[in-house]
Amino acid sequence: ASGPSPEGYGLALDDAKKLICKYLAKQARKDFEQFMSMVDVAEITGSMHSAWAMERLQLFRVMGGWVDGVAVASGGEIQGALLGMPITKVFLADLNNDWRYEVCANFAVGSGIVSHEIAVIDTASGELYHLGRRAEEDLHLEWAQDGLHLQVKRIQYGGVKELGTGQLVLTDDGLHIR
Repeated sequence: ASGPSPEGYGLALDDAKKLICKYLAKQARKDFEQFMSMVDVAEITGSMHSAWAMERLQLFRVMGGWVDGVAVASGGEIQGALLGMPITKVFLADLNNDWRYEVCANFAVGSGIVSHEIAVIDTASGELYHLGRRAEEDLHLEWAQDGLHLQVKRIQYGGVKELGTGQLVLTDDGLHIR
């Protein structure tokens, strides 16, 4: 079930919305009040219990206007936001073997030429990563058969032909399909 982190812990929803809107306004160089009036925020940490239990991460679904995404909070601060139109899947996985989760999302981007891409927040460093092959391949995240690794299914752009599947990894050089 989706919902909040354990009662009395983490950010309250109103406080989270203010912090997320400030973060988004700063990133987009837009007015904070504009975001406050158009954005709805719902906590989804409960649907990924281990996010709170192991990392003290809170995950928030952010929607409204041109904004559709997932924001990540820890220690009362927004670590980052993964935005797309729309975010289609969200996963927690350790992509770089540092024993910390990365928050990974599949999203669609574009108008007319729509591409399926991947965005990741490294919760240890706060860095944002992106992997896309616009107009070449669509990238779809799913769990590997072992249930431990996140894999990417590569699909021919605009088609259904599968081009291959590989493990998603995060290295010093960024996101890769191995």
